[in-house]
Amino acid sequence: MKLNRKQWLIIIMLAGLLLCSVLMELTLSKVISESNLTIRLQSPSIHHFFGTDAFGRDVFVRTIAAANIS
Repeated sequence: MKLNRKQWLIIIMLAGLLLCSVLMELTLSKVISESNLTIRLQSPSIHHFFGTDAFGRDVFVRTIAAANIS
């Protein structure tokens, strides 16, 4: 079975998500639940790729952690 570009892109994206979730568990397990009310509701930036939520938690970090759970 030969894969086309779209299928390869999907495979690469899923592999990247898997790699990020494994690295997340090893390196940022403390940061996942850390709150900082001084940086709440920030828009996406270089420091917080998806921004922060109402409790000042990094949405990108929590998304990768959720990928690890699922």
